[in-house]
Amino acid sequence: LYSFTQRYGSESFDVRGLQLTIKNSDKTSLQVEIHTYDGLQSSFVEGSATLVSDTKAVMHETVDDDRCMIELEKLDEAIRIVELDCAGERDRELSYSGTVVKE
Repeated sequence: LYSFTQRYGSESFDVRGLQLTIKNSDKTSLQVEIHTYDGLQSSFVEGSATLVSDTKAVMHETVDDDRCMIELEKLDEAIRIVELDCAGERDRELSYSGTVVKE
C-alpha cells in the first residue's frame, strides 16, 4: 500500500489523501486500485496498467471498460501518479494525481 495524507483543519473530516494498492504484477502489467478523498468526498478506480518502461506503467481503462488514463512512475522512494484522462471516474473536485510513498 502506498499513500499520501494531509490534514488541513481541526475537524475529523478535514483531511485529503491518495492511496495506491498494487494487487498483482507480472512482466507486462500491474493490477492497481487508486482511492482519492478530500473531506467527505471520495472516489475509487481499479484497472490494469501496462508496463511501458522499467519505471512507468499506463492504465487505459477501468475493470468496467470505462476510459481512464493514468500514468504510474516509480521514483526512488515513491510512486508518482498522473491522471491524464479519468474525470468520468471520480468526483469533480478530486484528482487521482499525486505522489505516494510505501506504508
